[in-house]
Parts: sequence; structure tokens; C-alpha cells
Amino acid sequence: MTSEERLDRIEHLTAGWIEQSKKEHQENRELWRQTQEQMAETDRRIRELADEHRREMHEHKSEWREEMRVWRAETAARDRITDERIAELVSAIGAFIRKAS
Repeated sequence: MTSEERLDRIEHLTAGWIEQSKKEHQENRELWRQTQEQMAETDRRIRELADEHRREMHEHKSEWREEMRVWRAETAARDRITDERIAELVSAIGAFIRKAS
């Protein structure tokens, strides 16, 4: 093989490597773009889910507060009834002791 043939062959191989390198570079750029788009979409979806979760938590918090308000009112009513019964019982015991003496 002559020097000229060798140079031609080297040029041909080099051109192939350059073409392959350009192709890989383009593929890498496309993969990078796709990755960026997927990351942006994932970020957007996470933010949506977080907002949705916050809204649900706010709704549950409001429901819980209302349930607690009702529970406190019921407990206060039961406490008043219990206090009245205790007062009546103490009064009855006092009357019983006065009668017995």
C-alpha cells in the first residue's frame, strides 16, 4: 500500500469518526433536552401534588376544627349535667344528714 493510499484510508477513517462523533453529539443533545423536559414535568407534577395535598390538609383541618368544636360543646353540656347531679346529690345528702340528726 502506498503512502497516498494510506493517507486516503486515514482520511476516510477520520471522516467516519468525525461523522460518528457528530451523530453521538446530536443524540446526547437530544437526550439532554428530553431529560430536561422530563425533569420539568416531574417538578410541575410534584408541585401540583403538593398543592393538592395542602388543599386536602386544609379541608381536613377545617373539618377537624368543626368536629372539635362540636365535641367541646357536647363535653361542656355533659359536664354541666354532671355538676348539677353532683350538686343535687350533695344537697340530698346534706338534707338526709339534717333529718337524721
